[in-house]
Amino acid sequence: MKKFGFLLLTCMLFISCSENNDEPGEQITPLVADFSFEFETIDENSFMGIENKSEGATLYTWDFGNGNVYTDEIPDFRFLTHGIYDVSLTVENDLGETQSITKSINVLCVFGGGIEHSEF
Repeated sequence: MKKFGFLLLTCMLFISCSENNDEPGEQITPLVADFSFEFETIDENSFMGIENKSEGATLYTWDFGNGNVYTDEIPDFRFLTHGIYDVSLTVENDLGETQSITKSINVLCVFGGGIEHSEF
């Protein structure tokens, strides 16, 4: 009888230890900051075509390299002055983790091609 009780106890321990706790729970998406431009070179006041490819983010901060900062997931922003701008995106998740990425965009002058004309 002792052997039977020991065997029963061993089986119960084995079963309880091998139970799988596959309860559906919250899965955390890894935080990734990423975006792309539809066009890497645009004219002044033209649509950039930003695609936000970030993952796991709940807050977005866009810095357009000219003093303009936006917090929309996909901002509607247009450069009014020609030049090469570094556009940065910083994302944050609910855990307070942050990630950033920076990409450049070339903005061309609509009138005169950005070339100064001098009179002779």
